[in-house]
Amino acid sequence: MHLFKSTIGSGLLFLPRAFKETGTISGAACSILTGFVTMYTAITTVRCAQILCKRVRVPSLDLGEVASSSFEYGPEFLRKYGRTFKAVTNVMACFAEYQTVIIYILYVATSFQQVIEYFSTIVWDVRIYILLSAPFYCLVSLVPNLQYLTPMSVVGSLFLIAGFFVTLYYFFKDMKSPSRLTAYTNFVAMPVYCTIFLFALHNMCLLMPLENSMKTPDHLPTILAISMTFSSTIYLLFGLFGYNKYINPCDTVIKNLPLDEPAAQAVKIAITLSVMFGYAIHYFVPVSIIWPQIMGKVNEDKRRIFEIVFRIGGVIVTSK
Repeated sequence: MHLFKSTIGSGLLFLPRAFKETGTISGAACSILTGFVTMYTAITTVRCAQILCKRVRVPSLDLGEVASSSFEYGPEFLRKYGRTFKAVTNVMACFAEYQTVIIYILYVATSFQQVIEYFSTIVWDVRIYILLSAPFYCLVSLVPNLQYLTPMSVVGSLFLIAGFFVTLYYFFKDMKSPSRLTAYTNFVAMPVYCTIFLFALHNMCLLMPLENSMKTPDHLPTILAISMTFSSTIYLLFGLFGYNKYINPCDTVIKNLPLDEPAAQAVKIAITLSVMFGYAIHYFVPVSIIWPQIMGKVNEDKRRIFEIVFRIGGVIVTSK
């Protein structure tokens, strides 16, 4: 469920606009290529981690430890770079996940702002909505184990599935021929599309925490192949049909839905709640990387207090 929630997320809302900028044929080609490369990289990383666990003789490794162990058990002239690449990997993973939670915070705030301003005369700055949602983020940031986040993944996935199918209803309503769409725009737009698709699909930082929490981690490569193939197909079709319906889509296609209709209002709220419930999964990753390195330097009797301050402090910093 965590894997589904991390690969099917708010990123798909940007794909119709990405298809417009790239074109239908080139967008589809970029989707297939990016999806294949991402899936191959994820499966290879998991298999390498499982092999290295046996060589190092430890039950589990995080993403940074996989990188360092790969160098330490690789060619002799590369072994001295193990610690360096562990640090680089951890920094990049933390940057990617903190960037994701910042995008989630902004998306939730602007979505609630749009809905509330439509139904009332209240006009608040988006920072007010960020402040109002901060207690929820602080609360879920304190969850210490990935397994405890499973109920949130389930609820978030249900909201996402409901919003997804209602959005498809609008896409297929009075559907026009895709032949009128631009097949190809320019080469410069293709790397941008691949970046958006990769943001929507990426789950590399969650792989190691997920594998380490599984009872049967040997099944993860197969699960990844099925999950990411399914996700890539959904993304491709959603982006294509969204572009076909709204030939001039907004940055997120949900903004194109008629907000005066109850179904569109429900989609807006459901997708927003789905993103909120997905926040904790992505926030868990940088905490699981940074906190263990701090924990050993803190007195044991004060460790719990420092951990709470660290977790909530991270929410406050990313909410600014």
